[in-house]
Amino acid sequence: MTAEQRDQLQHFIRQILAAVSNISLYTAGHPQVQRLMDRALASLEQAMGDDAELAMVIIDDTLITDNQPLEQSLFLDKFCRLLSGRGIGYLCFSQGVNRDELMALVLRLCRGGELKSSPHIRLGQAKVATAGLGLEEEAVLEAGEARELLSQLPQREEQVQLELHEMIRQGRRPHFGDLQRLVSSLVKVFSQEAETLMALAPLRALDEYTFTHSTNVCILNLAQAKALGIHGTQLHDIGIAALLHDVGKLFVPDEILKKPAQLSEEEAAIMRQHPVWGARYLLETPGVPQLAVICAFEHHMRYDRSGYPAVDGDWPLNLASQLTMIADTFDAVRTKRSYQQPHERLEALRLLQRLSGTALNPVLVRNFMAMFRQQWPGLFKAAAR
Repeated sequence: MTAEQRDQLQHFIRQILAAVSNISLYTAGHPQVQRLMDRALASLEQAMGDDAELAMVIIDDTLITDNQPLEQSLFLDKFCRLLSGRGIGYLCFSQGVNRDELMALVLRLCRGGELKSSPHIRLGQAKVATAGLGLEEEAVLEAGEARELLSQLPQREEQVQLELHEMIRQGRRPHFGDLQRLVSSLVKVFSQEAETLMALAPLRALDEYTFTHSTNVCILNLAQAKALGIHGTQLHDIGIAALLHDVGKLFVPDEILKKPAQLSEEEAAIMRQHPVWGARYLLETPGVPQLAVICAFEHHMRYDRSGYPAVDGDWPLNLASQLTMIADTFDAVRTKRSYQQPHERLEALRLLQRLSGTALNPVLVRNFMAMFRQQWPGLFKAAAR
């Protein structure tokens, strides 16, 4: 989303709030309300541009769109409170939205009532206390087809990652069609085999860390994002970003990357360069989503900005980067390494709780824990003690 589109989105929100206030004072048919609706629709169309959809998610009283928080303001805070007060945590507009649909939304915000979507406006609850699979009905796979895909994941992943690894080592620019198809397959599987797929990442503890970690993080990112109500293109890009978040490690010398003992200060300093190297590489590679570049750069910054690369405390961390921090941490401690035995699932969950509010976003940690509450309720109760 361009700066101009974000400005138009801000204008749209102002017009919607003004329309809600005017309906409270007058009626929906009042000329002032009608003028505000016309302006709101025009601003929305300009904010969307050529994009098929414009989605907004409320997370911790912050409005997220295009995986970035909108700049805080009094009217934006009021809009978030209004949506939350009406039970709306997720709002998505698609091309073709008309004035009648927009008016129905404004009336819903003004008067309350049943949570109801329309053909071009989808409403939903994106609460972190639940672990739903999202709002969109994905393409349905037959159960047998889904299980076959799951059984093939390690082989497919290894092939794709090996090819990517070799092309980067040889200084060639890879095409990312295979990665895109892999993510699309994973997204589709969620509709039919979500529980099996969710169990796959935390239960796999293979020695081929390079080949498994990125896919595990991708699976966990998709699950987190869908639980927040994210879908469509944004969900796909979050998956691609997860697969590529550690690509900078391919530029770290093998003797450092595979060292079985603790790194020296000089070696650790080299290792800490991998987010910059990865982001630069992806930025110069055609066809890579911008979100993947951002996530590669930010995924070690930590929620309190105490990680690396060093940035100012008010640096606006991307939502996908924060999801990746959680998935990355969980999978890293769950996997057997030459210098580390894998943590039990309960230990890994407790670690996330300890890091909540410092290294990790506390709201997103609660969202992650909610997913595991659904999968293993007994284990979750033990982790909470």
